[in-house]
Amino acid sequence: MKKFYLFSLGLLCICSVSLAQTSCPNPNAFAFPFQSGSGCFVFVTGTQPNSGIFVYNGATRLNPANSSTDATGKGTAFFTCGVTITTVLIVNPNTSVVCEISGANIAALASLPIKLSSINVKVTPDNAAFLQWNSEFELDSYNYVVQRSSDGKNFTNIGAVAAAGNSMRRMGYDFKDMQLGTGIAYYRLKMVDIDGKSEYSKIVYVNNKKGSFAGGGLTVFPNPFHGEIQLKDVPTTDVNSRNIHVYNAMGKEVNFAVTGANAITVDSHAPAGVYILRVKDQSFKLVKEN
Repeated sequence: MKKFYLFSLGLLCICSVSLAQTSCPNPNAFAFPFQSGSGCFVFVTGTQPNSGIFVYNGATRLNPANSSTDATGKGTAFFTCGVTITTVLIVNPNTSVVCEISGANIAALASLPIKLSSINVKVTPDNAAFLQWNSEFELDSYNYVVQRSSDGKNFTNIGAVAAAGNSMRRMGYDFKDMQLGTGIAYYRLKMVDIDGKSEYSKIVYVNNKKGSFAGGGLTVFPNPFHGEIQLKDVPTTDVNSRNIHVYNAMGKEVNFAVTGANAITVDSHAPAGVYILRVKDQSFKLVKEN
């Protein structure tokens, strides 16, 4: 969920801005630093409109070129990578009013694209699928559309959850699908912004078929993987540490955690390479990437 606005302030020239001049405190003004292939920049929102953006580390200014907010109080300024932002000053050239964004209203540096920090699905005692997900922060987010599929390819909308809009703290969400029954399902989120633009989360899987895993049909996704693995064709009741083991190429067992109805997450400290997933008596080769 993100928007980035690039504006040029043109002829505005403010040679020196004293931190002692700051006023106009606004608890709804936030600064979100990002790093992409083109460099580092900070997105500000909720502050005064048509004003200059000045980015600082202590008393040192970090953005070499002048930038400004638009008529809604949003804007973007590039700054020097590798330096922590401590203060962002929003300076109105007409009124000389200076607004400060600092402290808890400046988020930690993130890399684009922004993704959900987590999404998982679990089966409840009443045979429903309970989805939970977290976002680290959101910009102009509108809602999360929950989608379900029986084959992992063709998805339909089954509900929606209102999003936070603008938030720089972790937000938790959930949705309960009462139509799972004793079957299988794939789920994903369509993350919709206020302007209608959208992107999709990763896919999570649940197998609530009754009975025990007999082998012969185990598949996993994604493979290669980075951390979390979805186990297909394995009943949710069999996804536990008694039935599942992960080994590295030397045959040493590797730690993992069950993180969803049909999902496990391999130890984040495990290096890239080939691993063997064993579910009861069946083995499957996995490739871990950095």
